[in-house]
Amino acid sequence: MAKRRPSGDGMVRKREDGRWEGRIVVGHKKSGDSIFRYISAPTQKELSAKLRQLTEAYKGVDLTEESNMALSVWLDKWLDEYMAAALRPTTLNGYRRSLELHVKPYLGNKTLSKITAVDLRSLYRSLQETGRVHSRDGQSPGLSARTVHGIHTTLHHALKTAMEQNLIPNNPAAEVDPPKFDGAPMKILTEAQLDAFMKVIEKDEFWHDFFYTAVTTGLRRGEICALRWEDFDAKQETLHVRRTLHKEKGKPLITGDTKTYAGTRKIVLPPSTAQLLRERKKTAPTEWIFPNPFDPEQPIAPGTAYNRLKALLKETGLPDIRFHDLRHTFATHALSSGVDAKTLAGILGHTKASFTLDTYTHTTGDIQQFYTGLKQNGRLLRQEQYGEGLSGQTVRGIHTTFHAALDKAVSEKIIPKNPSDFCRLPSAKAREMQVLSPEEIQRLLIQAKEDGCFELLLLELSTGLRRGEICALQWDDLNFNTGELQVKRQVHRVKGELVVSEPKTKASNRSVILPPPVLMVLSDYKTEINSVWLFPSPLNNDSPRDPAAVRKRLTTILERADCKRVRFHDLRHTFATASLEHGMDIKTLSTIIGHVSTATTLNVYAHVTDEMRKIAAAKIDRGIAKSESLQDIDTAPRKPAPSTFLPHKGQRRKPGTGCVSQINEKLWEGRYSPKLPNGARLARNVYAHSEKECEQKLAELIVQTKAEIAAQLQQPQAPA
Repeated sequence: MAKRRPSGDGMVRKREDGRWEGRIVVGHKKSGDSIFRYISAPTQKELSAKLRQLTEAYKGVDLTEESNMALSVWLDKWLDEYMAAALRPTTLNGYRRSLELHVKPYLGNKTLSKITAVDLRSLYRSLQETGRVHSRDGQSPGLSARTVHGIHTTLHHALKTAMEQNLIPNNPAAEVDPPKFDGAPMKILTEAQLDAFMKVIEKDEFWHDFFYTAVTTGLRRGEICALRWEDFDAKQETLHVRRTLHKEKGKPLITGDTKTYAGTRKIVLPPSTAQLLRERKKTAPTEWIFPNPFDPEQPIAPGTAYNRLKALLKETGLPDIRFHDLRHTFATHALSSGVDAKTLAGILGHTKASFTLDTYTHTTGDIQQFYTGLKQNGRLLRQEQYGEGLSGQTVRGIHTTFHAALDKAVSEKIIPKNPSDFCRLPSAKAREMQVLSPEEIQRLLIQAKEDGCFELLLLELSTGLRRGEICALQWDDLNFNTGELQVKRQVHRVKGELVVSEPKTKASNRSVILPPPVLMVLSDYKTEINSVWLFPSPLNNDSPRDPAAVRKRLTTILERADCKRVRFHDLRHTFATASLEHGMDIKTLSTIIGHVSTATTLNVYAHVTDEMRKIAAAKIDRGIAKSESLQDIDTAPRKPAPSTFLPHKGQRRKPGTGCVSQINEKLWEGRYSPKLPNGARLARNVYAHSEKECEQKLAELIVQTKAEIAAQLQQPQAPA
């Protein structure tokens, strides 16, 4: 059998007609035979230049014989085999229709591997000029920039999949800028129009409850039609959005999952809406909250709701809006009624609060293998505890840094393009952030006072400083007259040594105004401290406290205070959430905690509490439903009752027995740090999956370490 030639292998020859011809191996058939790409040129020099370009273009690529299929064949294969399971039938049919009408007639017969960026630019230009298949009176012969942009997005996805399947060397759509378009202005009902709409639905006995719920919850059309009574909790006044309803042409109604994972959600209903549903449930004929009037065993069809909305708008003389514009109307009026963006994002089922604000506020091969290797066996330390591979979230973080560095190389013209643009990254479920409840905060501070860490944790819960920032504070940073605290530095470890450096970002260099009660506590605390540092090391007054020691101390205090186990950074989340709950605006909060963008504050650090949901529901009732009976509802956050918790007065560990701390639910760490004969301190650690096992391992480690130190003492010292 002939030896398999590697991809990139090539040859050059002179033909009988005097021209020069070259070819390279770009892939292999199932039989093992090579797949070639041929080029020719008038001279050997020109051919060599072309051959180098071709070799570079196919570097790291090993195509299959399916690369010779027509683009139309691949598009059908892509839809049927790669997208059918991931898309709703209606969305899949929309993709198929768009490709049949606007792509296949132009490029469908061309070989997939020969599609170029030039072909796509020509296609988009033709579609904008004469691409409309069924034109109506007054319409231009070409497609809109928005439509062509959507076609480009679909093609880009299809060709990217082809590249990932080794059918083409690169994605030509990535080299094309689609037509730009201005977003259409959002249509909403003004306050006067919304009042008119609410009055007109009062006269419609059948549809009143449906549209009242839609306007006061912002549910999508398919979501509200798919509601069942099991989704409504009358006692808690909540509604679980678990499914959506849609219809394919010629087929019955189908229930499916919500649009996104964030679409599956629980919302607190405005009191008037909850009361409306309670009354409606008393006479409910079926499981559906809004059944079909002609067949109660079936829900109302989304299309029927759309048609009824259009009729109501026409009768009232209101603007001709879509059903989805009721959702825009709800969101805009909710914001103007005082509902914060983070809570609103949860009600609407948005993944990010920044998207809510942006939308509704009107006032590669080598790198891919590298990432795969990191996921499989990229962990260098503590493999016994965490496994050989890095988490998906860590790999994505590495990609973000790497991508930024390569983008800079592109801008400096060191490389022609960013090779990490087309890497497929592992999915990474965002770490669930935790916050302490008001009762837990009280217990934490009570126990902290007993354990000698009260001032540090009180300051943290009052400012949301990062762990390294609070450890780096000096008394000169605090002005007791004005209450201003300057955040100028942070403490962290570099190669085992404590290092003081600039804060994390430029925005982190900031000042914070402390509440008077916190100032009083710090003023009393200062009389006990003989150091330039607010929180000096217990071992050395001239050194700041080690952030790692603070983390371990917090773990112990949380356990003794019977609080849920959280990271130190979650105290920062707790501060941010409490600040929003008590009415602090996003911009001020973002400045206090040192964020460059308010979007980060909203998306990452602000957590929606049950109290915030209830307050939002009351504000929606006032601002949108105009519920007069609820005007006296107090929307101010409730002050928690004083805690009756008594601090734990546990025994301290004896000197020389080390310490044990819990790292996470399944991992414990034991640490022993004796002094060596030369005065240096030796740090040794053991890990176990239970506290008992960790104590046993630690005891064995202490015996072994003491024996080693004794052996060192017995060794004769070298003469000076």
